[in-house]
Amino acid sequence: MKIFGLSIFTALILSAGCNSSQKTAEANSAKKTQANTYTEFIAMSNEPSWVVIVDLNAGIRFSSLDDNRFDIKTEKSEIIKPQDISATNYKGEFQNGYIQVMVYHKPCTDDMSGEVYDNKVRVSVTNTETDETVEYLGCGNYQGDYRLNDIWILTEIDNQEVSMNGAIRPSLEFNISEKRLHGFGGCNQINGTFAFKKDQVVVGQLMNTLMACINQGVEDKFLKHLNGQTMDYEIGDNQLKLWNNKGSLLFKKGD
Repeated sequence: MKIFGLSIFTALILSAGCNSSQKTAEANSAKKTQANTYTEFIAMSNEPSWVVIVDLNAGIRFSSLDDNRFDIKTEKSEIIKPQDISATNYKGEFQNGYIQVMVYHKPCTDDMSGEVYDNKVRVSVTNTETDETVEYLGCGNYQGDYRLNDIWILTEIDNQEVSMNGAIRPSLEFNISEKRLHGFGGCNQINGTFAFKKDQVVVGQLMNTLMACINQGVEDKFLKHLNGQTMDYEIGDNQLKLWNNKGSLLFKKGD
């Protein structure tokens, strides 16, 4: 099978002895240095050693250090939603074949390091000339949406415009690299952690200062919608929407 390589991705796995945390750091570094890319998911394993990166703009990249020595790059990836299981399947084509990355939405423990990941992963590489398929099993995590990495000013709660009577509006700032969020509730400072699931933001238990003020009602409602909540999100037209079955928040991007 003739497969074209990708130099920046091949460098990711030149050292067969590097552990999973080292691979993750290198993969993240490669992700940040490439223009016009949006890395959604990274998975790997050590026996045999392989790494896969799913990028919604730049396709799928996969390298292995087994006898196959795969070094694959697809120009794009297609998202396929299985009907009967909680999973997401990414598919891409390359010369003489195609690759599928099945992400199962359940925890996975690396057998060597003991590190726990959010998702089990199965990578399938198929040669369309011979109809042969090679499969790899491993673990991975969603990397988060770097478009969130900004300051967002609250404009609506539950589709109702927020009126602050001239006071400073509530806001949130997401720090993707540290998985922390900071903000202002309209009266008090807010701090906490968050994580990503597929198309969702999972907010941890928030901490805030305890000053009382005239806009306390807005802040209380704002925090109730955020604190400890798992929320779908959507970004577009310089706006961020967070929502679940308990309500919604709409933000505009800060200047």
